Amino acid sequence: MIATLKILCRICAAVMLVSLLCATAALSVSAVSPTYTVSDEYRVSSFYEALSELTLTGDERYDALAVAFTQLGYHEGDSEADLGGGKSDGTRNFAEYNRMYGKLDNGEGNGMSYGYSWCAAFVSWCLRHSGVEETAAVTEVSCRRMTDWYREQGAFHPRESGYTPLPGDLIMFHDGDGVPSHVGFVLGIEQGRVHVIDGNGREDSVATHVYHHNSRAIYGYCVPAYDVLPGTVYDFVPQTPISIGTVITLTSILAVVIVAVGGLAVAVLVRTHRAALMPDRKSEDK
Repeated sequence: MIATLKILCRICAAVMLVSLLCATAALSVSAVSPTYTVSDEYRVSSFYEALSELTLTGDERYDALAVAFTQLGYHEGDSEADLGGGKSDGTRNFAEYNRMYGKLDNGEGNGMSYGYSWCAAFVSWCLRHSGVEETAAVTEVSCRRMTDWYREQGAFHPRESGYTPLPGDLIMFHDGDGVPSHVGFVLGIEQGRVHVIDGNGREDSVATHVYHHNSRAIYGYCVPAYDVLPGTVYDFVPQTPISIGTVITLTSILAVVIVAVGGLAVAVLVRTHRAALMPDRKSEDK
């Protein structure tokens, strides 16, 4: 009897191991492979290394955000020599992500080059490298044209619609003129705040930001037709609590800033210049 129980236990353990291996295999379906010829400068960068080490799960919502996070800290440069993303004082919009789309003369003073506003290019780059098909999410470098494409698919939701965005949705911003001018990925919503990862924002880099979910700076949300896996947990919202210096955008000219007063953290409503709050203060091909 004891021998029989031992055999049954071993069989159960073997079945559980096989099940675990199968589940792991189901989640880790492939490594990331660039969809274009990367620049020599990017190929030797830490951002390319991080991308190459990432294993896709097969859940495209999750994978798009995971790809974006491998690029956290990438900074634009002033020429093609800076496409590796390490020039922390670059300001001329040269970015590796534009290389996937191609050279453009966007009227920004860089001529026909990879130096043009790259927020939409970054989003498109992440989507392509996470395995999302072009028919599910368009490749674009213009926020206006990107928004128009999703609107034509019935996959655009204006902020005023009351739509609650999901992790992986695209969040569109505007400068108050009703024309989409910046885009990033939604990481999630927590306590009425939308957490975002984007490129080409006010830091000229790939970074995370937080906005009040009713901020008038938000134009709306675009929803790619992702292939997803049941039960996937999208836990991308930063766990760091709000601290001194945190800025939460409310409108194009108003924000809440957390400051220290007498040893206490106090939320102060401030009025500031629009350019300081808007995620992208640069022009783009609209």
